[in-house]
Amino acid sequence: MPPLSTKTKHYHRERIRSLIVQNPHISAESIRKALELQGLTLDRHYIGSLLKAIHTERAKRADTWTLNMALASFQDAMAEIARVGWEIPNDKFAPGRGRAAALREVREAYNAVFEKLFDAERPRAQARHPRRHDPQYPAPGGTKAGDPCRL
Repeated sequence: MPPLSTKTKHYHRERIRSLIVQNPHISAESIRKALELQGLTLDRHYIGSLLKAIHTERAKRADTWTLNMALASFQDAMAEIARVGWEIPNDKFAPGRGRAAALREVREAYNAVFEKLFDAERPRAQARHPRRHDPQYPAPGGTKAGDPCRL
């Protein structure tokens, strides 16, 4: 069988995705039979690989959505802390220690949001560039090729 083009694979994936939407618990064999009735004959192993790709894509989308919702909630809470925290330093009658403590709290709230967003992005970056974050491979320019300390 000749290799399939990207457009053809995308077409097959969309046809399978359509059947999954109509019946979420459909088996690979049922998908094969349904596609055969529609005039599209595909190998069961190929259908299985496309099903796996579709389920993986759905799981990643669900993880991203869940993470984004949690980060948005945390960001809203920290923004509220910062909003209330800015009222104290802006009050000209507040004591100096109270103003300094409020500014520290505002700074810590912004730092907490930044750290959470940064920590949430790290696994995504590692998924996109796995070797870049692997300690087995040192950063370019870190050591020379003949250096005995190189890993």
